[in-house]
Amino acid sequence: MHLLSTTSGQITDGNEPVDPDHLPADLIFLSTADTDLAILTQASRKYKENPDFIRLGQLAWLTHPYSVDLYLEKTATKSKLVIIRALGGASYWQYCLEQFSIRLKDTGSRFVVLPGDDKPDSELLSLSNISKNHWENLFGYLLEGGLKNADNFLKYCRHLLYHDPIPPLPSPELKNGIYYPHTDYLGIEDLKQIWYPDWPLAAIVFYRALYINGNTEPVEKLVSGLKERKINALPIFVSSLKDRVSIAFCEDLFHKSRPDIVLNLTGFALGTISKGTDWEPTVLDKINKPVLQVVLGSADKASWQKNTFGLPPRDIAM
Repeated sequence: MHLLSTTSGQITDGNEPVDPDHLPADLIFLSTADTDLAILTQASRKYKENPDFIRLGQLAWLTHPYSVDLYLEKTATKSKLVIIRALGGASYWQYCLEQFSIRLKDTGSRFVVLPGDDKPDSELLSLSNISKNHWENLFGYLLEGGLKNADNFLKYCRHLLYHDPIPPLPSPELKNGIYYPHTDYLGIEDLKQIWYPDWPLAAIVFYRALYINGNTEPVEKLVSGLKERKINALPIFVSSLKDRVSIAFCEDLFHKSRPDIVLNLTGFALGTISKGTDWEPTVLDKINKPVLQVVLGSADKASWQKNTFGLPPRDIAM
């Protein structure tokens, strides 16, 4: 049989078997969603000193039965906890999930299959070999989304693996908030304690979707670049600048912080002209400071996958 090699992030149509060549780890997490892999990659950074803790991979590697058997033999059965987020349910991944459930039960490894959508699935629970309570908590972290829940998801996995303390249970993420890189959530008064008092302040406004999905690297680069230029940063995520709650949230932060400039990563043409009157300023303009539109770069899917998950699968270890 002809066997293809694959690289991380590569999608296969399942017509040919592939060998992901993924090393075992204490925790294996497989998903078809790039957003899952992105947010958990970010949350995993703190565990770099433990290279055998976690491996992340594409569930799409395992669409061919031989690929499933090979991955079980080389990787999954030699790992302690395997979690699959199965978009499409059990019927779409029938051979894969059934074989994982049988083989991992035989080896004593823990196996968890979670829905790829927001609906609990009793069939996926029955394929798993952990308690319903553990299953619901792990599902809840991914369902709520965001970096805090991703971090607690991994801490919960460590509780199952190493008996670490149980982290806070899943919690809804804020619709609007402050995201300052490499810290827990900060309020405006907390940020004032870490700002340099003589430096100007730049507000960075971006969509909540970037925060929820873990695509915050552009914001982190902005914060770092501003700091190098002796400028404090106030990174704010919002649902929409056309949403009244988001507008009120920004107005309150701007009133308390008095930024000297606004860097806007949200959509264009936020201002309005009604009934032939003059242009009406947005919440970003009302503070009467410069507003710069920051355009996020884009790339085709293959380039993005190469840059984000470009290491060979065996090297994706956090």
